Amino acid sequence: MSSREPTGRATGSAFADQAVNVRRYVDAIRRGAWLIAVIAVTVTVLVLVISLAAAKIYKASASVVYNPTSTVQASDAASIERQLATFEALVRTPAVTSKAARQISDSRTALRNSISAVADPKANIITITATAPGAARAAARANAVARAFLSVQQNIQTAGYDQARSQLQAQIAALRGNPAAASQVAALQERINALQINAADTTSVLQISEPATPPAGAASPRPGLNALIALFASLIVGVLVALARDQLRPRFATPRELASMLRQPVLVSLPYRARFASERRRRMQAALERETFDALQASVRLLGSSPEGPRVLLITSAVHGEGKTTVTANLGRSLARAGQRTLIVSGDLRFPSLHEHFQLPQSPGLSDLLTAALKRSAPPPEKLEKMIRPAPSDRGLEVLSAGQTPADPSSLLSGAPLEFLFEWLRESDYSYVLVDSPPMLGLGDSSFLAQQAKEVLLVARLDRVSPEQVEDLNELVDRLRLAPVGVVVVGTKLEMSPYYLSERKLALAD
Repeated sequence: MSSREPTGRATGSAFADQAVNVRRYVDAIRRGAWLIAVIAVTVTVLVLVISLAAAKIYKASASVVYNPTSTVQASDAASIERQLATFEALVRTPAVTSKAARQISDSRTALRNSISAVADPKANIITITATAPGAARAAARANAVARAFLSVQQNIQTAGYDQARSQLQAQIAALRGNPAAASQVAALQERINALQINAADTTSVLQISEPATPPAGAASPRPGLNALIALFASLIVGVLVALARDQLRPRFATPRELASMLRQPVLVSLPYRARFASERRRRMQAALERETFDALQASVRLLGSSPEGPRVLLITSAVHGEGKTTVTANLGRSLARAGQRTLIVSGDLRFPSLHEHFQLPQSPGLSDLLTAALKRSAPPPEKLEKMIRPAPSDRGLEVLSAGQTPADPSSLLSGAPLEFLFEWLRESDYSYVLVDSPPMLGLGDSSFLAQQAKEVLLVARLDRVSPEQVEDLNELVDRLRLAPVGVVVVGTKLEMSPYYLSERKLALAD
């Protein structure tokens, strides 16, 4: 049994790897859905416009039947097939096309380029097809070529019979003076009679069985069919482009993969919020987010509390656009609902947006407080208390906005006033202080804030952060000796369950 265990584990690992790869491809296609849609719509519309603008070509066909049984000459399958091949080649010869062009006053070159012929050995039918810019012109070309073909073929056969008869008559004339050649003369005369019969049946061997009629619609272009083909082809191309784009810009496929590289536990996973969804689906998404943030605040509270005062937690991400501000605002609301008096500090002085979540003014705020404190080396407590505002509709939650955008945020955050501010916060009666920080990579602002907060909650979005950025973030966290409490993963698949999403919770989400 033990000898088989490694094989079983290897097989399970192989299936797991395969599932991860398939999931990665599916996620890559999902993330590139907008790109696939743009490619498909652009190509399809372009093909449709070109097809509608292109000159219409009409196609008409005339059928000529070959009846080898109408001649006394022996004919087998092989000879009939050879004869049909000869007829097929004869249709496009200059003799036929020139004669047909004269009949309908058409260009010989244009006529020859628009004509094709196909012989069917099973039905003994030669189909002559002509194309033209007009329906009537296409039918006229096909009929003219069919008539010219019959006329030229009849002339060829008649000329052949005349030549053969002349040769036989010359042989008879040479034998008439020889009495012993009477039987030879009689045989030659019979051959002449047979040739005359075949010559009389020439017109019955080839006949037009179905003349060409003007077609009801154009043969090309076909806008609907062309657009449909272009749609499917462009979808395939779009999928390939999305997969290639994902390979050139690798991203994480699952929260577990991201957490493994971050070396941090996943506290919660947040799904994408669909841009186009029904009203009920939006309510369900909001209810699911509410449940998720309630689970996050429970995880934060279970990690323990600070015996010296409020627990100060810095919420940041590797790069911008990963959802750290949204996580900060909703975590604060959830903590306040749980009866924890909470303060949210907008530490992003470059592109602040936290105040927008609570419909509060941006200024006065943190930057104004730090600027005023530079002269006194410490922020006055009474001024700080005036700048902190209660969050509307969230009892137990207060907000310190970012303030006016300073010219040099790093210098402002690196001074002594920030240290005094955090000392005051640790001595306050808040249960939790959440600091919305700028991204960690490329900026020194977050490093100064992290040194004061110590504990860090990381926010990472699957389709935003790259493996290289995660490695840089790990190195920065180690260098600053920070203590991350976990990671909030944004961008997972939306999974809804009626067990968690009751009608009451849907109403609360509104």
